[in-house]
Amino acid sequence: MVMRKRRPRLTGFVRERGSSRSLVVTIDSKQHSRAVKTRTLKEAQALLPAFVAEVQSGVFAAAKEAERAKEDAPTFSAYVTEFLKDHTRIDADGEATRRAYRNSLGKVSTEIGDLRIGNITKRMLQKCLRNLYQTGRKTPRSDGSTSLSIASTKLVYAALSALFLTAVDEKLIARSPVPKFSKLKLGEETKAADRIRRNAMSGGQITALIQACGADNQLRLWIETMAATAARPGEALALRWCDVDVASRI
Repeated sequence: MVMRKRRPRLTGFVRERGSSRSLVVTIDSKQHSRAVKTRTLKEAQALLPAFVAEVQSGVFAAAKEAERAKEDAPTFSAYVTEFLKDHTRIDADGEATRRAYRNSLGKVSTEIGDLRIGNITKRMLQKCLRNLYQTGRKTPRSDGSTSLSIASTKLVYAALSALFLTAVDEKLIARSPVPKFSKLKLGEETKAADRIRRNAMSGGQITALIQACGADNQLRLWIETMAATAARPGEALALRWCDVDVASRI
């Protein structure tokens, strides 16, 4: 004879204390409750079957566990420290990345550093990034503006995305609250201004820069190398004579 698995014993009722009411369900001697705001006892009783179903299916317990995980999660500032220490490579490139992330995430910490990462919402990050874009520059430009460029804002955005995806991998949060970059709506006009700032130097400007080196031959060679090869400053500094093939002129 096949024995059927006994269903857990489950009872539910509405508890009234003064003007407050709670739905209470007991399953296998364990009590679950939820406060409700209703005008009458009858309205509260009408909500009881749905709550019983939540408890019986495990949905209520899962939601409570997720809420507890949120409260136990570290603050944003504390997690930034942990992230920079444990989740960036420990070599020269990793150190450069760590410095860039530290600078970018430090800007965010000034606004939401005390919040637990489980309580940070998409709306909060959207507001924070927009504020940084408008006033996130510490040193004002010559025109007095303190807005970040699109490129700098994207660096902050990339650092945030990496941090919250790591938090998801570690099961500290269920999903990343970082919004899509396009949702920030930073505007096309400023993007055009950024492109203008990033334009390459003209031939006359390069010549003037080389002439300004004067007798500093090392500085002159560094600038001439970048002008001739389009190498970045760090790449030009890292070049050694063994990297140059004189015969092939490369």
